[in-house]
Amino acid sequence: MSHFRTDNIAIAHFDLSIAIDHIAHWLPSQGPLKDFIHHNTLHAVQHMPFHQGVAVAAKIFGAKSYLPLADYQQRYREGRIRSDAIDWAIDQVGLAAEKSQALRDDLFAEDLRGHLPPPSLANDGIRNAWTNHLEMDLNAAVHPVIFRLGVQEWHAAKVTPMPGHVP
Repeated sequence: MSHFRTDNIAIAHFDLSIAIDHIAHWLPSQGPLKDFIHHNTLHAVQHMPFHQGVAVAAKIFGAKSYLPLADYQQRYREGRIRSDAIDWAIDQVGLAAEKSQALRDDLFAEDLRGHLPPPSLANDGIRNAWTNHLEMDLNAAVHPVIFRLGVQEWHAAKVTPMPGHVP
């Protein structure tokens, strides 16, 4: 800011460029988003303990909830996961010594299924029922996202009656 005097009164000169430079570090570097939609896809399990909720959501939606075991094994080989951390975690489970060792051995066994999606209601339940019982290939007929949106709309229609409708 620069100052100049008029009739013995000091007047500050405001320089917008200097002000913007001064406050720029407080502003995000990303520009504003045109559209932003937030929906917590795990809202149905958010009341559960974290790992239990993640496991339930994986069974429903068919999503991988954790990295494949091979990724953790690689991190161990790189030194990013330490043996004492593994020992501590196994101790927290409270297993007998032989079961603790068996669990530790399982952690270092070759993972033959980690690349596969987990069995789930979304992938193995509803869609397979349509295929097996109605002989309709839902996978070929309807994109999974559109199917889920349809189920959501159906549920919303059941929960929220139409105006003027008396159940």
